[in-house]
Amino acid sequence: MPFLRHFLVAAAIPLLAFLLLGIYLQPLRGDLTRLGNFSERSWGWNRDQPAIHVRGNDPRQDAAVLVIGDSFSAQNRWQSVAAARLGLPITSFQWSDIGGPGCLPVALATLKRQYPRARMLVIEAVERTFVLRFDYAQPDPATCPAAMTTSIYAQDGMTPTRRDRYADPMPDPVYAIRALWADVRNRPGTLSSGPTSIAPLARADLFSNRRSDAILFHNDDLAKGAWRPEQVERAIANARQLSASGRALGLVVTIAVVPDKLTVYAPFLRPGVAVPASANLWRALDAAGVASVGLDERLGGNAGSIVDLYLPDDTHVGSRGYIEMGEAVAAAIAPPPAR
Repeated sequence: MPFLRHFLVAAAIPLLAFLLLGIYLQPLRGDLTRLGNFSERSWGWNRDQPAIHVRGNDPRQDAAVLVIGDSFSAQNRWQSVAAARLGLPITSFQWSDIGGPGCLPVALATLKRQYPRARMLVIEAVERTFVLRFDYAQPDPATCPAAMTTSIYAQDGMTPTRRDRYADPMPDPVYAIRALWADVRNRPGTLSSGPTSIAPLARADLFSNRRSDAILFHNDDLAKGAWRPEQVERAIANARQLSASGRALGLVVTIAVVPDKLTVYAPFLRPGVAVPASANLWRALDAAGVASVGLDERLGGNAGSIVDLYLPDDTHVGSRGYIEMGEAVAAAIAPPPAR
């Protein structure tokens, strides 16, 4: 049946072309490449990362340190580093586990009741979500969980040191065409693609990807420029009240604000690229007397010397960044030495 044979051959040609194109562009891995329809070939990291021994997140242990965090905490990476440095068990929860930001005051009491041995609570939030997390009205306790369960299911194991270019699913044809177009077209200045943007860098040695002369970031990194002063003031006041409530329960509450990727790399942008000014949350927390972790200085101070501190294809840090986070948190919450 020549017709059928010719039909199958004709149908196989575009399928093979898209397969080869997917192999060329490399499978999607980073959240920014996925959201912006960019290729891992251009934006995927290529330098080996150090391995982190991730500990399992066991909610059954009566941990000395508790964590409430977002996607930066979801894989239990920096917590594992901090636990090793402190020699103390850490149990982690996500913001969704506590019933929403307004349930923070209730969550403190609930967690202390479930974990009577706990002495420290670290509340982690990425910079761009700080107002969303802390500018809340006092909730109805009936809407908050009476018992806390965790959605962080990390297991013991080592993090990968290399990006596997062929283990993830191949990109679909629509993405492949868009990513190919993004790879070949000219990108002068700052370019936005959906929820992501590209800005040119003055240095090409901060990341290990092929397009290391530019930074790929989430557009929400710019949103904090629209925060009103009263929003920030209410959020800081709530953080101060949480600190006081924790002391009354026997919990030392420490706020760990992770700087946005664009905040960390803003000093390395090419001259002429403007970034909206925003509140310095770390200085505001210090001024309010709230215990916090100086992650802005720790990560910002190392961005120029540690390649792929933040991943080029992702809004999150790489293994080196998680190590810096864990060591910084451990230093901030370490009990004072016995006299």
